[in-house]
Amino acid sequence: TYKLAYSGLPTRPKSKALVGIRRLIDARDHAMFDAALIFASDVISLNFGFGSTSGHIGYMLCGSPPIRRGRRGDNGQGGDEWYPLCGWTGEHDYNGWVDHSALPKVLDPPSGLIVSANHRLVDYSDYPEYLGLCFVSAYRARAIHKLLSSSVSSGGITMQLLSEAMGSQRSLPAEEFAALVSSANVYASSCTAEDAERASRVLAALGDWDGTLSANSTIAALYETMHA
Repeated sequence: TYKLAYSGLPTRPKSKALVGIRRLIDARDHAMFDAALIFASDVISLNFGFGSTSGHIGYMLCGSPPIRRGRRGDNGQGGDEWYPLCGWTGEHDYNGWVDHSALPKVLDPPSGLIVSANHRLVDYSDYPEYLGLCFVSAYRARAIHKLLSSSVSSGGITMQLLSEAMGSQRSLPAEEFAALVSSANVYASSCTAEDAERASRVLAALGDWDGTLSANSTIAALYETMHA
């Protein structure tokens, strides 16, 4: 007979998240903003962006990543969240919490750009704390960075540009997939000459495609079928 053991941030008592929210409203600079998040880190795990009327921008991660004993993740630190862990022996219990001051943050990066799209923000070969293994792929972050970088160098970021970015249907993984598949030599396969000709036309169409997944795109439907 086994007992279910659960540990999580919502079970921690005496949360001061509301104090942090109140101080966020009064924050006037990056240091005050970051200090206010200390109170929210007990129960909230989010990416925060900062911008001031004096022209400063910043990013900071809010939360309390656990420091855990036992089996480790891919970098030899932290924990393994691929599967449920044994919770009744104490082997994988939390052994503390990463301090707010040690969480990723940046103020006024030289590039003038900050991109946060739920992707992994740190390199574990340089960053000592363990924040997990499961992150969203960096495709969305790459697309945002490419858009903002080109916009800064060509006249600046406008509301129209941001609106178009939010509604963009272009997919970087689809574009990469199409480029890879379209380079195949169908005539070297065992299919008939007629099938090879059809396949060649399909691959040529994929090769000319920019990865836009619009509702009326035949090539987008073809990609979704091939990629499924």
